This record gives sequence, C-alpha cells and structure tokens, in this order.
Amino acid sequence: MPTFVSPALVPTVVVNDTSDTIHGAGCAVIGTGTCSLRDAILFSNASGATTFITFAASTNGLPFTL
Repeated sequence: MPTFVSPALVPTVVVNDTSDTIHGAGCAVIGTGTCSLRDAILFSNASGATTFITFAASTNGLPFTL
C-alpha cells in the first residue's frame, strides 16, 4: 500500500536562479538561499525523502541553462 506524506511535512525547494550553478554550501546542502535547478535536484537526492521543487515567479518565462 502506498504511503501518504502530508504536503505540510515535505521540504520545498524554490528555484530562483536560472544558471547551471552549484551554490556550494548553500541551496544544494540546506535547500534555501540562491537556488538553481541543479541545486534543488542535488538537495532532493541527498535528502533521501520526498521533496517538492517549485519555481519562483521571477523565473517565469526565462530560459534555464542546463
């Protein structure tokens, strides 16, 4: 049977940088601050748990460099 995880308990990482940068001890490690998509994926993979990745409104319509 699938396990239900309450959305209130799931960490959310907000992508707010369109570059392909790893921000060292920043978002990739703690999940906050300046956060690229790569940072968010690294944080999610390292957490070992379900993580929501969302995009800041400031990135709407901008191309992401990957």
